Amino acid sequence: MGRVVQAEDGSFPPDFPLAVCLNGATNPETFHVIRSFTPFTKAQVYLVRPEPNTDLPPQVILKVYDPRFLDDRYPKSSRLPSRPWTLQAESVAAMKRKRIESGEIDDDFHVDLLYGDEEADPSLWEEHFFRLMKECFESELEAYKRLDDIQGRSIPKFFGAGKLILNPLDSRAIEPSAVLIEYIPGVSLCDIDPVLVRPYLYEPLIAAVATFSKHGVFHDDVNQNNILFSPAEAPNRAVLIDFGCAALRDAEQPDEEWDEAVRFANDVGRLRLSLEKKLGIKLDVDQATAVPDA
Repeated sequence: MGRVVQAEDGSFPPDFPLAVCLNGATNPETFHVIRSFTPFTKAQVYLVRPEPNTDLPPQVILKVYDPRFLDDRYPKSSRLPSRPWTLQAESVAAMKRKRIESGEIDDDFHVDLLYGDEEADPSLWEEHFFRLMKECFESELEAYKRLDDIQGRSIPKFFGAGKLILNPLDSRAIEPSAVLIEYIPGVSLCDIDPVLVRPYLYEPLIAAVATFSKHGVFHDDVNQNNILFSPAEAPNRAVLIDFGCAALRDAEQPDEEWDEAVRFANDVGRLRLSLEKKLGIKLDVDQATAVPDA
């Protein structure tokens, strides 16, 4: 593969080959870009075509957690400075992580280091963005594992995780984490014709979301853009996507503390509110506690 042909916004041109080394694999697999879902916010989302000799569907979503294109670098407030990516800062941060991992030095990073009296070194900001994307990746990965029994129905199927290998290798100091998930060809709740949003579509979704907390997960980013109806012209399925902000229950977390966090996040309430705003009706609260079909 030649030099990376990646735009400033993180998008790749159609048919561009991307190499992804999946966890547990020896060699990378090639995926060809069909389209980039820009503008990106946190992760970068691409519709890609796998090689024909795989067990994957003909089209899948490749979601990449590359801190280079994180929207947090460019605050909406003009009073806050931008933090554009540089290879130098990324390299310094990556080198320090290696020293920490080897036990040579302690991990002394704390977010407070970014907000001292003096301007923080760019490598500290780079470390902050790296850790933020690492947390998003790990949250999404673990959420899909815990919600395995409802994959392919109310949430997408999960196909694997790994690293995006960018060429030439010296163009970056990291290999961004990535996941492969089911492509849902459809339309978001934000854009769909309300006439198409029928109870037999959204009731199973409400019921499924109500079970998340029992699996030690809450979504924490339920909004009209993250609710898809598929296929677009005649939907037969409603799907909640994007678990990059998901919260996960720790093994030692007390019931009371977890229950309070779940109530505060209010996934089911936010889902109902999103639907009610779109449909202009009040939904029956009992739908939130219905048990989904097996």
